Amino acid sequence: MKLPSKTVITLISIPVLILLFFSSNIYGYFRFKHYCSTEGGLRVYEKLERNVGWWAKDKYDARTVALLDGVGFVRYTDQKDGQTYDIKYIGGDPQDDSSFERKFADEARLLLYRWKYINYRIPEELRLGRHGYEVLNINNDRVLVNYYMFGYSKFERSHTLFDAPSGVGCFDEKSVNDEPSLWRKELNTAFK
Repeated sequence: MKLPSKTVITLISIPVLILLFFSSNIYGYFRFKHYCSTEGGLRVYEKLERNVGWWAKDKYDARTVALLDGVGFVRYTDQKDGQTYDIKYIGGDPQDDSSFERKFADEARLLLYRWKYINYRIPEELRLGRHGYEVLNINNDRVLVNYYMFGYSKFERSHTLFDAPSGVGCFDEKSVNDEPSLWRKELNTAFK
């Protein structure tokens, strides 16, 4: 029986070594795709009521959730002055204070939902993170709606040429011109 030549062994060995060297990256990428397909995007467990009160942890989260079409008002406590306010988006550039109507909180108006921004690395996964939004029932913290986006870094940045990023994401499309972001379009469909 004739043994394979050194050239054949070398040609076979090179792809095998490359696959072995990048196996964790390949596995990580397939895990990223799995998370995107099974948990990514909008998940509605219970439709949301329109024109009711929401709670947000700070001014910036409040302004974010106030942009949704079905939100009546958003309450938050300002960290600068310690006062609690109700805000409502009235139109215009969401970066401007004048685009929001802000009043002292009317405690007689009840809140139904709590807005939560999440952003963390997924435990036991390689360079894979989840970020997005959750809408919770304010009484029992049950998740009613979520919108998850995932990000994966194909390579460790410290091991790339010039610290080059190699990230990919799913469900994190940014807004173009005056169009709302994908997450906002999707969450607007979660209302009754």
